[in-house]
Amino acid sequence: MKIVIVFILLFFSSLNLFAQNVERPISMNQDNWEAAAGRAEFITHRGVPAMKVTPNPEVLFSQPGQVVLKDVQFAEGTIEFDVELTDFFLSAIYFRRQNAENAEVFYIRTYRADDPTGPDAIQYTELIKGVALWDLHPRYQGPAEIKKEGWNHIKLVISGQRMNVYVNDMDTPSLSIPQLMGATDPGSIAFEGGGIFSNLVIKPGLTEGITPEPAYDPESTDSRYIHQWQASESFSLPPGRELVSAMLFRAYSDHFPGDETVWQSIETERGGLVNLSRRFGRSDERRAVWLKTKIHSNNEQQRTLRLGFSDEVWVLLNDKLVYVDKNLYSHPIMKDAFGQISVDDASVTLPLLEGENELLIGVANSFFGWAIMAQLENTDGLRVDIK
Repeated sequence: MKIVIVFILLFFSSLNLFAQNVERPISMNQDNWEAAAGRAEFITHRGVPAMKVTPNPEVLFSQPGQVVLKDVQFAEGTIEFDVELTDFFLSAIYFRRQNAENAEVFYIRTYRADDPTGPDAIQYTELIKGVALWDLHPRYQGPAEIKKEGWNHIKLVISGQRMNVYVNDMDTPSLSIPQLMGATDPGSIAFEGGGIFSNLVIKPGLTEGITPEPAYDPESTDSRYIHQWQASESFSLPPGRELVSAMLFRAYSDHFPGDETVWQSIETERGGLVNLSRRFGRSDERRAVWLKTKIHSNNEQQRTLRLGFSDEVWVLLNDKLVYVDKNLYSHPIMKDAFGQISVDDASVTLPLLEGENELLIGVANSFFGWAIMAQLENTDGLRVDIK
């Protein structure tokens, strides 16, 4: 009897394993999809059933714009589909979608169609607390052979914290993501933006041998990066208002932190990124936060700090303002990475005193992700410590 029971358990276990690796074509009909009114139209396009997603720029990366596949939870495996692009500037797919504000996202910048040299034709980003952090991940984008007319075949292969993306060429990845930065739990799948979608197939568990572990992060062991910070709570900063001017010191501004300020530790993520969006989430108004750390110097000297930031910074050393700058997307003042963060955004001279020096950086944001990354030119004779 025991042998029979064991056999039955093994049989059903093997069926479950098999089910996890079965290809699942998804019909493009209204019964399978959930969308806000006017966001999805079910048609026949180029001879096959298709779903036309209608964009709305006012609700980008939010619930009203997402067309969600019903009753499917996806963690890892392969997602394949065809898309013909429309005139809207992006076409996106969500996966591991926990809700309207938290998901992994891959998207095509449709204005790069028929331009194989476009460095930002495709991009991955995480959606965290309602914020799409595309401007914090310039390394997670690249060129691709995208057609303006006709089907583009897309394949996403997701394994743990890794992903390969194939665009029209199924032999060579157009984009390889060393570490997915969103949720790893199973979640739903959704489309957004402008496009006509068809031939969607989900293959749970089929990861093509990709390791699930994230790739090595060289910045994590680079002692030149300042990895330890303390952060204040965020606060409102009206448009046009500066945290501090060149003529003011700490004691004369009501924006500066004081004895009542509550500080919490915040450490860098992959790439040396101090990700403020992950901590503070989304805001529809301009706001700011203070970051501080301490640099202990063996002697009085000047050192260069390479600083990446999104969107605005005020840098003070020992209560004196040493640098102010803005990196505002689509404005003439934006940096060379087209408003995305890069450690090459700025080079700041720090006049260090012998002993302890307090580095205080005000950061303001009103557009998508906000963060900084800070790298000293070298750390010989220096020690960074938040205590």
